[in-house]
Amino acid sequence: MTAILDHRFYPHIIDLIWSHMDHESVAASREVCKGWRKRANRVLQRHLTVRPAPYPDTDDFLLSVKSFTHPDVAYPSFLVQRDDAIHSGFPATVTGMLSDESLKDLFSNIRYLDLQHVRGMEETAVLLSLVMGLKTHYGLRATRNAMQLYGDVYPEADTGVYFVNSRETTEGNPLVSMYARSLVINLDQPPISYGPLPDDEVEDEGTLWEWLSSYTPGRLKQLTLVFHPSDEERGTFQTYAAPNPRAVAGQTIRWLGDRWISATTLLVGMERFFRSMDEYREYKRQMREYAAHQAERITGTPKRGRNLKIFTHDEYRKRIGDATYTLYTEQ
Repeated sequence: MTAILDHRFYPHIIDLIWSHMDHESVAASREVCKGWRKRANRVLQRHLTVRPAPYPDTDDFLLSVKSFTHPDVAYPSFLVQRDDAIHSGFPATVTGMLSDESLKDLFSNIRYLDLQHVRGMEETAVLLSLVMGLKTHYGLRATRNAMQLYGDVYPEADTGVYFVNSRETTEGNPLVSMYARSLVINLDQPPISYGPLPDDEVEDEGTLWEWLSSYTPGRLKQLTLVFHPSDEERGTFQTYAAPNPRAVAGQTIRWLGDRWISATTLLVGMERFFRSMDEYREYKRQMREYAAHQAERITGTPKRGRNLKIFTHDEYRKRIGDATYTLYTEQ
C-alpha cells in the first residue's frame, strides 16, 4: 500500500519526529528544515477560517486551515493571542506591528480568510485585515454581518464573498461593511422577495442597495449575485410573483435599483427558479431589454445596459474556472 503525503501533512510529521529528539538535535533539524517548512506553510496557510479561541472570556482567536474537499480532516490550527499579535494601541494607531516572527509569516501567507458569524468576532475581523496590510489580493468570505466597521477603520479587499440567508431582516443592518473592488453575494431566494418596490421617498427601500448602503457609484467595479434556491423553491417562481418571465424580469430590474449601471453586474443561477429553460431564456431576453431601457433613461445611452450580464451556474463556472467557482460559491 502506498500513501502520498503532501504539504498538508508535512508539519505534523516533522513535529512528531522532533518530539523524539534531544534539544541539540532539534535545534540543528529546525535550521535544516526551515526553508522547506516555510514553503509548505505558504500553501497550507493560504486559506484559513477564524473563530474565537475555545475557552471563555478571552480575545484570543483560532485560525484553522480551510478545506473544501476534505472538511472533516484534522488540519492544523493556529492559536493567536491578541496581545501577542499586535501592540496594545491598536486599532487607534492602526499600526498593528507583529511581535513574533512566526506570526509575521502566518499573516503574510493568508490570502483568503473565512469569518464565521459569531458574536464578538467583529473587532477581530477588522484587526486581522489590518494586520495583513490591506492586501489588494486579500479575499474575504463571510456569513452575513460577520464584519462590521470599527470606528474609522475600514477593512479593504480585492474581492469580498458573502453567504446570505435572505429570510433574515435587513432593516438597519447593511449586508456589507467593508470596501472591496469586487463583491460576490450568494443568496438563497430570488431577487424579488425582499420587500416593497422602491418609491420616490426612500430610493433604496426594498432594493439590493438597502444592503449595500456603504457603496457609492464608482467604488464597486464588479458585483456578482449568485442564487442557490433550496430544493422546494426550484421552479416555483409563482410563489414570489406572476410566473410570466416578463413580470419576473420587471421585478428583478427594480430590485437591482439604478446604481448597478456604474459597475459590471452579474446575475448567476436564475435558471434554477424557472420550471423550464424556455422560461429562463425569455426572462433573460426581457432583462436585457429592461437593462438597456433603464440605462438609456439614466445615462442617455442603452449601451450601458450591457453592464448587466446573466449566466447559468454552468456558464459562470466555465467563465471563472472550477477553483474560483468553488471559492466564490461554496461554504
